[in-house]
Amino acid sequence: MIKIFIIDDETPIRQWIRFCIERSDSCFEVIGEASSGEAGLLALESIETDIVILDIMMPGLNGLEVLTRLNAIRSDLSIIMLTNFAEFEYIQKAVRSGAVEYFLKSEITEEGLMNCLNKVASTRKQSDLLLTLSSEAESRTIHSLCEQILNRAISSHTQFLKTAEQYPLPLSYTKNLFVIVIRYMPGKTINLSDIPLQEISEHLSTMHQIIHNENDYFLICEMNKLNSQLMIFNSIAKMLEWICSNLSFAYIGISNIYHNFSGLYHALTESQLSLSSGFYKKPGSVTYIYENKHQEIDHDILLSYSREILNTTKTGTNTELPMQIRCVFEYFRQITPADTQAVKDFFLDLLYLIHSVSMSNSLQFQFLDQSIPMEFRKQLSDCIYLDHLEKTVLELLSRLYCTEGHPSFSAPVKDAITYIHEHYCENITLKETADAVHMNADYLGKLFKKETGVSFNTYVTNKKMEYADYLIRNTNLKKYEIAEKLGFTNFSYFSRIYSAYKAK
Repeated sequence: MIKIFIIDDETPIRQWIRFCIERSDSCFEVIGEASSGEAGLLALESIETDIVILDIMMPGLNGLEVLTRLNAIRSDLSIIMLTNFAEFEYIQKAVRSGAVEYFLKSEITEEGLMNCLNKVASTRKQSDLLLTLSSEAESRTIHSLCEQILNRAISSHTQFLKTAEQYPLPLSYTKNLFVIVIRYMPGKTINLSDIPLQEISEHLSTMHQIIHNENDYFLICEMNKLNSQLMIFNSIAKMLEWICSNLSFAYIGISNIYHNFSGLYHALTESQLSLSSGFYKKPGSVTYIYENKHQEIDHDILLSYSREILNTTKTGTNTELPMQIRCVFEYFRQITPADTQAVKDFFLDLLYLIHSVSMSNSLQFQFLDQSIPMEFRKQLSDCIYLDHLEKTVLELLSRLYCTEGHPSFSAPVKDAITYIHEHYCENITLKETADAVHMNADYLGKLFKKETGVSFNTYVTNKKMEYADYLIRNTNLKKYEIAEKLGFTNFSYFSRIYSAYKAK
């Protein structure tokens, strides 16, 4: 039913209009009436209606004043004006103020009233249909262009502008366009389709959602009622608070803010760059585009690292191999390359090479079946943080490379040594290690010292100093940076231990 509200100070006119509508057996329904402009405005604050029949000349607020106020608060209404005056001035003001039709009370008939209502209803239905079609067309435009950008089919802003000309221009994104991309945890999914925009942010006017590469969730957003840059940033911050409280995510990237649809290409690519910064941070990080400091990978440096690692692999210098690999990770932490897949691919290739060498070195390496390289690929692809990638690479390395080359060690001690080699940069304890190898801590401590000749703590400290010495000789890191990397909070203490280690 199409709902009608009548505002007229003459009771007979209101009653006659209601009578005509109720006996017409049509799709119209009178849901209320008021005898003054003030009463009508008050009633319409809480009543849902589609059409208002409004008298121009009333005591108190006249119809033109009511019309202006209604358009300011209820732009969805269709307003039909009634007047006793045939003066062109009143009619002209009513049409200028947004009235869709008008009648002279002296000339209105039942047939004329119903024809007018049917005409307005038809226009409303067409407008609703056009709005729906525009919304669907906008969604298709946004999704198609975003997918082309994300899949590199569109690789420049100029190409984007040319491609966008082939699509209907979206009604939205006329100001304050930005993109938030969420990388969610493996095995998790995100869907905001059924959540009202106002719940996410009171200022969010438009939001399209796009899933890319199964675990990247792009939100193409607009806040079209804000003019202050500070207010926009504050609103985005509150939106992020909602996301962090309601979604399971790994890290988030955010673009700059653009003021028309042509900025979509920049916003989308910037959000990807911001997202890649999270790979080098801790879980739950949020990165704005202006925080990015990505550098290009120097392939000559990586080649030098690779040669050094393979030479160490061939000679079987088992104590230096994990250190050399940790140095490569340190290099990536310093430059934070935007292409995180290239980082994974480097270590995948490196493990393949180490595996090939290991197959030809039976003295220091175990023989593994041919399914191992495929397992490397799967485990590395599941890593969404650099820290997780480092841990995984070292764990895979320990499966290829015999821990100490001492077959006389018992299985628990071998497992403990493997755990130490993977975690000695952390402040691990004997109990933590014992838990990892499923043994009693006191018993493991005694067994460890009996078989290795040194206590657990001494062994860990020696590994730390061994790595510290390697970093000092082979990197540009400052000594205090190395101390922090190895878990030392007191640099003086680190210096004393390192000096004692070098004096041996």
